[in-house]
Amino acid sequence: MIILNAESSVFDRNRVYGGLGYRLNKNLRFELGYMNQFFENSGGDQLNIITFFSF
Repeated sequence: MIILNAESSVFDRNRVYGGLGYRLNKNLRFELGYMNQFFENSGGDQLNIITFFSF
């Protein structure tokens, strides 16, 4: 994904993301991921816990 900013520096953020997934069975999947975002003037961390269910 590329995010452009027309009002200040063109590329005003960067992201680093890593994640793991586990399939419990054909209908149920879990994912855990960590993202660190670097903004022009700040930064932040995010932890994602995701569950996918198919039927």
